[in-house]
Amino acid sequence: MLMKTNKYVGTFMAIGLFDAGLLGAICISLASSWAFGEVFGWAHSLNNKIKEAPWFYANYFITLISAGLIVLIPGAPLILITLFVQVIAVTLLPAAPFLILLLNDRKTMPSAL
Repeated sequence: MLMKTNKYVGTFMAIGLFDAGLLGAICISLASSWAFGEVFGWAHSLNNKIKEAPWFYANYFITLISAGLIVLIPGAPLILITLFVQVIAVTLLPAAPFLILLLNDRKTMPSAL
């Protein structure tokens, strides 16, 4: 009975890891495409059709394809790549409170409030 339980736990863990990776790829690529659209003034919403927001969708697909190609490189140090991404995220995270303060300043962002 213990062996069957371990087999199912491994299967559920594999499904969970696959789901987390898929969700992460979709969320990160969409968030970065949205950010580029915001910076460059492009239409940047999934509510827009491809003809209405071509740069947003192009950036989204290029991000997805490049991430997929990096993972498919034979012998790529995937653990090192993952650690590098996490270090970048942790390095940039302390800037978030300052960005929130900047966005809530009426002098800096009069149209946002």
